[in-house]
Amino acid sequence: MAETSSSASLACNFGIDLSPFILRKARVRLDPRASLVRSDAIAIPFRDGAFDRVYCSEVLEHVLDPEAVVHEMHRVLAPGGVAVISVPNEALINRMKRIVFALPLGSRLLAGEYKVSEAMDEEWHLHAFGRARLEQALAGRFGIETLVGVPSRLMPLRLVARLQRRSRLLGSAAHARHAKGAASPAYAGTAV
Repeated sequence: MAETSSSASLACNFGIDLSPFILRKARVRLDPRASLVRSDAIAIPFRDGAFDRVYCSEVLEHVLDPEAVVHEMHRVLAPGGVAVISVPNEALINRMKRIVFALPLGSRLLAGEYKVSEAMDEEWHLHAFGRARLEQALAGRFGIETLVGVPSRLMPLRLVARLQRRSRLLGSAAHARHAKGAASPAYAGTAV
C-alpha cells in the first residue's frame, strides 16, 4: 500500500496487483479512498523515490524475477524510506505438510473443497524462499535490518523482513530532492 502525504488527514493509499480479481477483492477490504492500480511489480508506475514506505507481501515467490521486483521497490523508495517484505518459509511449510500427510488421518485433516498440495512449489510458487534466498533477491539493494518469524519465532511460517536501503539513488533527481528537504510521500506498497 502507499500513502502520498505524511499528514494522516491527507493520506492516500496505493496498491498494485496484476490480477483484476485480486484488485476487486482489495477494493472491498480497503478504504474507499485507496487507489488501486493494475500493474506488474517489475514495472511499478510511479516515479523514482516516490514513497517513504514500500510493502511487498507474499509476492516474490509468485513472480518470474524476484530481483526485478526488489529493484523496482528500491527505485520507488525515497532515500531514508522503509521497506518491508514478507515471504512464506517454504522449507518449514513443506516439512509440516510432509508430517501431516504421513499421518494416518493426515489427508482427511486437510480434506475440503481446496485440494492442498504436498509442497508449496506444486501450487503457484515459482520460487522457494528462506532467509538465504531472500538475501540473494535483496543483494545490492537492501540488507535485512530485522527478520521476524510469523506467527512466532518457534513456528516461522512466514518471514517478515524490515529492510535497510543500500543507496543506489546517489546523484539521482530523487536523492537531490530528498537532500534539499523536499517532502516525499509517506507510505507505499507493491502488493495488495
